[in-house]
Amino acid sequence: MDSIAVRPAAIRTEVLRARSFVLVVFCLALAARALEVYGTPQEFDLPVTGPTTAPWNWSETISVSPYNGTADLQAIQFDITGTLATNLVITNTNTQSIDVVITLYGYGGGLNDPTLMYLGREEDGDIIVTALPYYQATHTLAPLSTSTISIEASLTSDSDTHTSPDPMTDLDLFSGAGNITLYAWSPGTDYDVSLAEGSEGKTPPTIVSVSVTPAATVTITYYVPEPGMGCLAGLAALGLALRRPRRREPGPSMRAVGS
Repeated sequence: MDSIAVRPAAIRTEVLRARSFVLVVFCLALAARALEVYGTPQEFDLPVTGPTTAPWNWSETISVSPYNGTADLQAIQFDITGTLATNLVITNTNTQSIDVVITLYGYGGGLNDPTLMYLGREEDGDIIVTALPYYQATHTLAPLSTSTISIEASLTSDSDTHTSPDPMTDLDLFSGAGNITLYAWSPGTDYDVSLAEGSEGKTPPTIVSVSVTPAATVTITYYVPEPGMGCLAGLAALGLALRRPRRREPGPSMRAVGS
């Protein structure tokens, strides 16, 4: 059988080079994902002028300041939180207490359809994020009484988030010289008050008055690479480029000889 030459130094060199390559790939991947917030996120409280009558619909335009940093814009995060605060004044004419189900839902939809609030590029289209606040709960009304039921915004809150880039929110659009116009819109909110299970056969309550305060908060955040992570990747790449196998004087080879 032929002799097989074994060179431990050469094997160690190849292993070190392979490990260095893996380190560089890891650092580059880490740097690509390490982002930091640029500046102060832009926040908009909507609607600017709230609707006061049913169906409490609203539409607004918001003017977003563009990104003007020196590093490349990597991502934009869009957040929306929608709420419905409500006051209902209800009279129970029964001599017994009754349970009623109060529902707040999207205008024009069914009882199970939440209110729509959205942020988009164009009015009535190109939706980026959507909030769907909704409320349904049972309340007890005392006999022969008029009650004011207040539903806090926190009980109806719904949020949505989206991080670009994608064709709908092109990063170049937000890196120009002028402000960017986005649209926020809601078709309105409807309500329903009905007798709950167990109160059937009793006189339904009388709605004295109802008011709904729909609101949405939109936040837009720009992200750029973290400077430290970019340096880490650069140093790792430089280390690999400078690494060279050291020259060694030829020495006797270790040979394994088989018979």
